[in-house]
Amino acid sequence: MGRLVANITGYWAVSGSGPDYRIVDPWGPRSLLLMPFYFAGALAVVAWHGLRGRIALLHVNMASWGSCLRKGAIVLLGAGLGIPVIIHLHAGDFLIFHQRLPAWAGWLLRAILRRADRVVVLSEGWREALVRDLALEPWRLVVLPNALPAPRRVERPADGPCEIVFLGRLEAAKGVPELLEALADPRLRGLAWRASLVGPGSAEGYRRRAAELGLAARVGFPGWEEPEQVQARLAGAEVFVLPSHFEGLSMALLEALANGLAVVATAVGATPEVVQDGTSGLLVPPGDPAALAEALQRVVKDQALRRRLQREGRARFNDSFEISIYSQKLVALYDEVLKGHSAGT
Repeated sequence: MGRLVANITGYWAVSGSGPDYRIVDPWGPRSLLLMPFYFAGALAVVAWHGLRGRIALLHVNMASWGSCLRKGAIVLLGAGLGIPVIIHLHAGDFLIFHQRLPAWAGWLLRAILRRADRVVVLSEGWREALVRDLALEPWRLVVLPNALPAPRRVERPADGPCEIVFLGRLEAAKGVPELLEALADPRLRGLAWRASLVGPGSAEGYRRRAAELGLAARVGFPGWEEPEQVQARLAGAEVFVLPSHFEGLSMALLEALANGLAVVATAVGATPEVVQDGTSGLLVPPGDPAALAEALQRVVKDQALRRRLQREGRARFNDSFEISIYSQKLVALYDEVLKGHSAGT
């Protein structure tokens, strides 16, 4: 969510093509002690400027759990002041979150979503699920996948071990246990590869598990990295793997496509709408280390397949997920909502 905001505002700053905007952060530096102050400050900013007619539109980026509570209050405040509101849903577990709510909280969440002029979702699958499970009106929902700037194209050497990279939090929900099981599969044992599992989380526990599986010399856990380090790592890698149990639309997946990596991922969330199995990547079921091992074995062993997936994945990114295309669609959505609001529709 934060990376998408940084991508689009960065593009607007460079291109000069975006609207006038102000970012209001109701969470702050991820501190429970400081969060109430940031939240109160965000409400005060919206109320102060909204009462004076200084806000043309509110674009509210919303995840689940605490984010939903904070952003929901901002949505209700903005709508109550007569400000057009767009809710932008990001959390891959949003439907699970809704199912786990008590009846009254589920009703409140649906009421908040209906106060928005439009609700942006990341895929057609999400759109269908929100119509089916939350009874939202189809006209209210807009599909707008994530996007990012296109990096410089990198030509990779033909020799050396195949570099595999995972980007994400080191946790079971991201499929890290299955990934380690897959990398230890006999089908991968005799092939030339190395893997880096990059991200925050319980690295020490997974490092021990990798050692138990005989992977200590081939699998690294560098921890969290700065964006420049991640970009350099993607530029030097061949294969990106994302074995998540659920996703919205992974920014790491889009970064991998943009950098021309061959993608192996689970068919969850918006991923099947981004990656065409066998053409721009390989898709496997979640929670299936054997299927994951088979896909990784294919892409590591067969350089021609790997190169084809890399080319097709980059072309898929250029066609649909490059930031300039996203900006055009987002600004057009702003215009549509503002015109509809002024017309009273």
